[in-house]
Amino acid sequence: MENRSLLSGTPLDGIDYGVYTASLMRRAADAGLLDERALAAMQEGLLGLLRSQIEEITRGESSSVPAETADQLMDDIGYCIDVALKHAPTPQESLALLREHSMDALYRMGTGLLDREERACEGLLSRVRATRTPTVNEGYRILLDVTFPQYLRDWKVRRHPGDFVVLTEYPLAREVSASGIFGVRERLESLALENRFCGRFAPVLDGLLRGWARQNRTSPAEAYVNLFTITLQNLLLARLLGREDAALGAGERAGLEERLRPLAPEQRAALLLRAAEGLIDSCAFENARLNDYIREGAARFAGEVNRAGGALTPFAVVAEEDAPLLFIDGERLGNDAFSAVADEVLLCDDAARKAQIIREELRSLDDLCDLLGAGCVYDDEYAEIFSSFDEATAALLLGRIRAVWEEGALRPLDEIEWQEAFANWFNRLGADCRERIRTLSKTLAG
Repeated sequence: MENRSLLSGTPLDGIDYGVYTASLMRRAADAGLLDERALAAMQEGLLGLLRSQIEEITRGESSSVPAETADQLMDDIGYCIDVALKHAPTPQESLALLREHSMDALYRMGTGLLDREERACEGLLSRVRATRTPTVNEGYRILLDVTFPQYLRDWKVRRHPGDFVVLTEYPLAREVSASGIFGVRERLESLALENRFCGRFAPVLDGLLRGWARQNRTSPAEAYVNLFTITLQNLLLARLLGREDAALGAGERAGLEERLRPLAPEQRAALLLRAAEGLIDSCAFENARLNDYIREGAARFAGEVNRAGGALTPFAVVAEEDAPLLFIDGERLGNDAFSAVADEVLLCDDAARKAQIIREELRSLDDLCDLLGAGCVYDDEYAEIFSSFDEATAALLLGRIRAVWEEGALRPLDEIEWQEAFANWFNRLGADCRERIRTLSKTLAG
């Protein structure tokens, strides 16, 4: 809609696109392309539009409204006329529209274009909701089910169309600066492409999101991250290893960093862009816009890797290492990160998944004991969680319980729910397993 490159060297150079109509009128007058009579007629046309809108909102009972209301009405009028004039390919053609049409006609032309955008948004919203990516991420869900529908509902009930800032709870891979209904449409178009891409890799999305959340000390539900981006980045890095999956181990990431760090920026970019072309060929999306979207994502990724000097730690999502769950002096989470993990465990209704979250998120024995006592694990869930621990972790927990041994069974001295549940679980283990854990607990206690 805007082609600023055509302005250079013309009498209309220097137009402010933020206040397009006013700036165009001013530059045209300075260049002798509009005379005083034409300018006065345009100003009168704007005032006429304002008067008619005041009569509309007061139902003809008044010719005046508060200054704040009048300013908002004039801003909305100016926005609609700006839309009509910006739709012309060049400033010269915008000026021709301005000279040949009344302000009322330009206003109606602008509102017609805006209505067309709104109808396009409705279709796009239906598409992105029908192709939604299966994910626990709340920002993504809110964007599709609350934010975009609310923007369109608010637009429909507006008495006069105007501009507005578009804010979203979920980041898109491509940064969009456009505001108003145009900004909503651009974001929906991007999301439609991302959904199509993510649909191809749906089986790996949950693991990548959980891995990213673990690395960034947040929960998958609250992670502020774009699913298309983390999936694309891992796919490209795996291709550098000669694979077509998205899985990366910490050792593989380190090996890739050793390869990338010595390279010049243009060499790193060439490798990643070549990997993107291979991905496009193998996926055969048959969608030119999506293919370009992938290329743009790869180019952004290459730029970020170059700015990091070839480091991949901020970008690559690595699989959890097969290491013991906890360490006596393991790193404790901060208050916010711990609360996020506790909330995720509380909201999860599957014991196996709760155990998985705990294994992925915690490294401190203190954090584990606090979580078990936080009221987010219930009844039989304890047994499944304790069973998922290695014997070293179970031995560390045993060392945290004040207990006595009665006839070969563990009896806690404190009425603490998780400790009683641990004792019930422990006492049902085989004799050899109980003895190994008990011996190891004594050894770890020093």
